[in-house]
Amino acid sequence: MTNTTEMNKPINPLSREYGFFALLKFSAPSMIMLMFISLYTIVDGIFVGRFVNDQALAAINIVFPVIGIINGVSFMFSTGGRALVAKQLGLGDTKKATQSFSLIVTSAVFLTVFLCAIAYIFHEQIIILLGGADIMEYCKGYLLPYLIFLPVASLQILFQEFLVTANKPKIGLYLTIAAGVTNAILDYIFIVIFEMGIAGAAIATGLGFTIPAVYGLYFFIFKNKKGIHFVKPKFEMRTLKNTCLNGSSEMITNISGAITTVLFNLFMLELLGDQEGLEGIAAMSIILYANFVMLAMFFGFSVGTGSLIGYHYGARNVDYLKKLIKLIFTFVIAASAVIFVVSLLAKNIIATTFSPDNANVVALTKRGIQLFSYAYLFAGFNVLASALFTSLSDGVSSAVISFSRTMVFTIGAIFVMSSLFGVDGLFLAVPIAEFLTCILSVILITIKAKKKKLFTLR
Repeated sequence: MTNTTEMNKPINPLSREYGFFALLKFSAPSMIMLMFISLYTIVDGIFVGRFVNDQALAAINIVFPVIGIINGVSFMFSTGGRALVAKQLGLGDTKKATQSFSLIVTSAVFLTVFLCAIAYIFHEQIIILLGGADIMEYCKGYLLPYLIFLPVASLQILFQEFLVTANKPKIGLYLTIAAGVTNAILDYIFIVIFEMGIAGAAIATGLGFTIPAVYGLYFFIFKNKKGIHFVKPKFEMRTLKNTCLNGSSEMITNISGAITTVLFNLFMLELLGDQEGLEGIAAMSIILYANFVMLAMFFGFSVGTGSLIGYHYGARNVDYLKKLIKLIFTFVIAASAVIFVVSLLAKNIIATTFSPDNANVVALTKRGIQLFSYAYLFAGFNVLASALFTSLSDGVSSAVISFSRTMVFTIGAIFVMSSLFGVDGLFLAVPIAEFLTCILSVILITIKAKKKKLFTLR
């Protein structure tokens, strides 16, 4: 006879076996949420490009590697921690999952505060190193206020992942929409009405971060007592080690992205000279803004599906795992083709939205998008391949994909392609890197599947 209490016990959404359309519906909140998050910086760029000037727009690109590296800590802890906590929930150990969650979030925020303090103290030296000496005031105007809000941004990044693991993806979506709308409104108030310039953009973004951060604290302290929630952190090196290893690919992605951004900027200045070089940096900024939005859907899809993979991996549901992975990559291949076409069709709109008055920037941006868009045929597959290995607690394979994609192949392509084709070569560097990474990803998945190590519980 079935126990009545057991019958009335709510089914964990992570334990269900989703079909294709149900999987899209489950992942939709995370996908939309990541797209709104990507709009934070993009909205800043639009207002700065239209209401300040192109030098200020270039300044955002110059200092953003600092922000990206510090945010990388939060992405490492959130992604690696989500995989660990989801696996512990799949094993039925809610108490351990709660303890891990508390330690992961606390450690990430403390480390972020430390790095922000270092960056604040040495900000002038860092800006000079990044090539921003000629527009120092613009760089300082954006970086310094942003650093103050980065610990709050850390909480937002962490909570967006763990709200999915806590089976509350829609809450994360609503909070992100509210934060994005707040950011856009404050950008208009601070930049257009109060004429605060580039600093207003940074402050508006920071205040937007506070909405999901504050509610996330409330939710995980008071509202989610039956699931993962905050308890007094208990230091456990193994938990932090596994979290950092599983999430290392995301940290590598951010560090590599920072390095390649610096190289793009320095090569643009070398190829075009100081004044036109800054216009080239502004054009590259616009292309990277568009890239944030185009790839956000894939990153959001990886967040939504990653918790499912982690849960069923912990529950040892191998048959469904194989089916789930096939569904994921079917979606990725179809979506990649659509995004490629959309990017090409929208190049004029994208260019003029950010810089309507500078013909040189518009022309460079349109040319850049025309070449850069080929990256979208392969990037989504690479993002999901790296996320797959993270969710399966294979941080090494995930890190190999991310390191090769964002560091080895991209940096190599920057040097080779720019020497062969000049500025066009810079725009083609990322597509070449994504193509090579796609080959690597297929090889790694194939090898591990054939050796039956893809789903081995670690």
